[in-house]
Amino acid sequence: MKALKIIGAILLGLVGLVVLLYVIGVAVNWRDQPPSAAALEMKAILADRAPVADTDNGFVYVLGFGVPASEDPQAAGALRKAWMESANHNPKLIDAEPLKEYANFNASGTRVVDAVKKSCGDDRSAKCRDAFLAALPKPRVALEDLLLARYRALLQRPAWREVVPTDMRVPLPPYGDILDGQKLLFIDLAARSKSAPPGEIAAALRADLSFWREAQQSADLLLTRMIAIAAIRQHFDFGNLVLREMPGARAEVIDSWSEPFGAQELSTRRTMAGELAFSEGVMLQFRNAADGHFLEPDGEGLTLPGRIASSLARPYYQHQDQMNYYAAAYLDFAKRFEAPLDRYAEIAKAEQAEEAAPGERSFHLYNATGHALRGIAGTLTSADYPLRVGSIEGMRRAALLTAQLRERGVPLDQMAAELSGAELRNPFDGKPFEWSEEEQAVIYVGPDAERDRKRHRYFY
Repeated sequence: MKALKIIGAILLGLVGLVVLLYVIGVAVNWRDQPPSAAALEMKAILADRAPVADTDNGFVYVLGFGVPASEDPQAAGALRKAWMESANHNPKLIDAEPLKEYANFNASGTRVVDAVKKSCGDDRSAKCRDAFLAALPKPRVALEDLLLARYRALLQRPAWREVVPTDMRVPLPPYGDILDGQKLLFIDLAARSKSAPPGEIAAALRADLSFWREAQQSADLLLTRMIAIAAIRQHFDFGNLVLREMPGARAEVIDSWSEPFGAQELSTRRTMAGELAFSEGVMLQFRNAADGHFLEPDGEGLTLPGRIASSLARPYYQHQDQMNYYAAAYLDFAKRFEAPLDRYAEIAKAEQAEEAAPGERSFHLYNATGHALRGIAGTLTSADYPLRVGSIEGMRRAALLTAQLRERGVPLDQMAAELSGAELRNPFDGKPFEWSEEEQAVIYVGPDAERDRKRHRYFY
């Protein structure tokens, strides 16, 4: 009995010690930090965005893009935008999305765009070119006419200003349908290239590139920006094929490709500021005990032990300290790549070496939970993102040079020599673009990490 009392006293003492240490930790975490200079700068980037009327905002039209044929995408998009803004302020409204019914643009199994999608993945080989050309004489189904009409209407919007969601449950816009609409536009232009006035073809291509240039530099989320980059790649890939089909008078299109992507267009500051705002919203869900949405995106929630552990960890989380850390990381990441493109490879190598280095292992009592989450989630600062953004300048140069040489009627057996002496070169290493005799294409090899996505072919 005496031994049991001793054991009980020891256990009680250990429990008391644990409680005491926990209370000390809570006391250490009693006050949060003020916003840092980096956090204030990143918030100002979003706050200082120029206001855009809904009727001019491509993002609003995208939000309503998929409504049934009987409904107005512009009006539906405005409703959905207002809902997103309200849900950001009141998470209880997240289930009150105003749009519940959408047009199924994938309903038909005989769609003109199907074969192009199937053959044109990341590797835009001759198979993709042949599928594109084979689609030109095929008639469109009614849903494709609707898709093309909406895509043309989207291109009339001169600006892009997103609502950055603060909840992971907000559904994504129908970007897949929009990229399909772009494919249909280029198929339509190529099919009519021999009969339509050259100025009409040039104006449509110019509108497409202008829209996506604006969207990619104004994107507030990495996903949106990568969609815009994909659209710009499609523009140059399929735009080059449209020019091949035109009998002449292509100078207007070539001129629209002559403006380089400048430093402001390639900067990632605004995108990283948007990502920071989204991350803050997610972290606030944890701080506000919305565990079912923070840790379990499917909404099923945590087990009882998980909820207990989360509740015990929450007093050790300092929200502003955490946001200051992310803001510094995101801003520093954006600044590193504000350099000429020929330095990107060097910067990316240093960034990747830093990412691969062993993480910090020291214990932090202050914001202990935040430090633990940093190790789990990271900071999204992957060097591949700015490389993919910068690569659009290489695409532009290679597509432009291909069009210029075609306009001059350079023979195939002189293409290699012409590329070797051309002023337009790979912006990352200054080397000439390659000539593939087998594919009869100008080759641009970009810096992207993925093998299939880095090789770009512009068929002559």
